[in-house]
Amino acid sequence: MGIPDYTLLDTPEISSRMFQLDSDGIPSSFGRWEPLPEGASSHVVNAAGVALACRLFPSKESSSSILFFHGNGEVVSDYNNIYPHIYPRGISLFAAEYRGYGASYGTPTYSTMISDAHHVYRYFIESLKQESGGDKIFVMGRSLGAAAALELAAYYQDDLDGVIIESGSAGMNGWDRWFRGSDELEKLRNLQGNHRDKLKSISIPLLTIHGDNDAMVPLERAFELHDMVASEVKVLDIIPNVGHNTIFLYGMETYMQSLESFINKV
Repeated sequence: MGIPDYTLLDTPEISSRMFQLDSDGIPSSFGRWEPLPEGASSHVVNAAGVALACRLFPSKESSSSILFFHGNGEVVSDYNNIYPHIYPRGISLFAAEYRGYGASYGTPTYSTMISDAHHVYRYFIESLKQESGGDKIFVMGRSLGAAAALELAAYYQDDLDGVIIESGSAGMNGWDRWFRGSDELEKLRNLQGNHRDKLKSISIPLLTIHGDNDAMVPLERAFELHDMVASEVKVLDIIPNVGHNTIFLYGMETYMQSLESFINKV
């Protein structure tokens, strides 16, 4: 398997679409921050000299820990509202932020989102060792965060109990529209091939959660990813009558039941 060169996706045009940047190249969510809920803690991860804001939402009875990458337009403090739902289920959530989002510094690109995920993962694992974390460890990505979660799922399979993707995709659909000319397209095909091989190498248990009315990341993308990975244990939970950004509002109980059932199963 060749190593995917994601710097090919670091053009201003792609970054402005992928990360919802304003005219100055700054994410619209920069500076958005809410105080910590009781019991949670702030963490700063040094990612190649760039400070990334992260939050730990622990469960006192935790037997499982999830490293979580949020969606576009979101920040880690948005998950204050999720805390009351995961706390009683024995799940600790370590939420990581991207460059330029919320309280994090830097400018986001696709390649740094992928490389930063490794820095966050190492910090997360070290924190678990120091705090005697849960027995089970998972990586999870919502929407855009699926890219970071799948990267870690491919590279740290021996240390992970599973990967969870919510409202995400395999990440290759639509890349073609950004490239012109034979030279660019040849590089893109090479990247797509290496990216596909990376995803096919994933063999740890996979849970995919998706709304059946998701217009932003169509349900077909969930089936595509589900079929691509090599995992023997694969669960696809489709939540009815919810869209990309209403999945928490109308599907929270089903969402949490799916999460808890998968974690207990593996």
